[in-house]
Amino acid sequence: MILLSILILLCYCIFFLWLTEGLRKAKYKTIPHADELPTVSIIISARNEEENISHLLKSLSELTYPKDNFEIIIVNDRSNDDTPNMLKLAEHEIPNLSAIHIKETPLGWAPKKWALQQAIDKSTNEIILQTDADCTFNPDWVQVMVSSFVNPTMGFISGPAPIRYQHPFYDQFAIMDSMSIDAVSSATIKHGIPLSCTGRNIAFRKIAFFDINGYDGIQDQISGDDDLLMQKMSLSKKWEMDFICNNRAIVNSPGPNTMEELVYQRLRFASKGLNYYKLETNQSTRIILPFLYITNIFTVISISAYLSTLNGLWLIPFIIKSAGDCLLTLTFFNQIKIKWSLMAFIILDIIHPFYVVIFGAIAPFHKIKWKN
Repeated sequence: MILLSILILLCYCIFFLWLTEGLRKAKYKTIPHADELPTVSIIISARNEEENISHLLKSLSELTYPKDNFEIIIVNDRSNDDTPNMLKLAEHEIPNLSAIHIKETPLGWAPKKWALQQAIDKSTNEIILQTDADCTFNPDWVQVMVSSFVNPTMGFISGPAPIRYQHPFYDQFAIMDSMSIDAVSSATIKHGIPLSCTGRNIAFRKIAFFDINGYDGIQDQISGDDDLLMQKMSLSKKWEMDFICNNRAIVNSPGPNTMEELVYQRLRFASKGLNYYKLETNQSTRIILPFLYITNIFTVISISAYLSTLNGLWLIPFIIKSAGDCLLTLTFFNQIKIKWSLMAFIILDIIHPFYVVIFGAIAPFHKIKWKN
């Protein structure tokens, strides 16, 4: 069993070395002149966000993108708090912002996808830039995220979207956890095998969205307005994709406040596992995901066996995996100019395989709902 674990973890490490090499070779793209930048529609779905939306509106009001070149569309998705009133005030304070108010979601549609579809249908510009109502970002976020669309074949862009906490101790763990996932997303996209992304920070060409029939086929999935859409774009073979490794492209989102919220978030993230085999996804994703899951199973076995036997040989698979994780995450963190914490990395590299295995096994069979 030890030899099998070492073999599997060696394959994992080699795969991550290959991903890291591709990430290192990725060329930095300069931002084009203002006259070359596309017109943009920023779309956001908001449900019961009265505690967060003021921070979002502040970030939106500070954007440096030419005001005539972008619009903001926020969809109030059946909120029963003060979100609708806050949006009405915002429409008067931010000239290029408009709100859509949804009272009911049609049968056969996931609430968030229906909300986003309404915003896309109302949008008037060539690029859709999507984020969430609890997010904040750099004033230069728009131009950094959409600059690659000067290439007419660019169809989909993803960007870094870390989870953040105000307390510095918790914040370093949240950043390491969320940005390690972004590191894998970035490297796989740059290698032409897009695996995942987060809807907190994606952009796509509107004509490309309709070219792949938008959310058709995934409209009833509670999650997946981001990575399942990206998978459809990947399968079309018509549009290029990229990940923006730039600290000005970062979108920050607050972390869960309670353990219950954290567990629910992880279940929601992992809930699409079986859907990758039921819906339209690329073949590389169908191979890589189970490989990563199996790797984590053997890592859990190795750590557990070491703790029960104190046989140092059982640490070898874990050390091999950690070497690959370290190289990829450190490279990614350096590219986006965020501090990499050794303590957070070591602790999370021990914990991470356990919750991947547990949530990965439970989530596909657990009923997930959009916000209450």
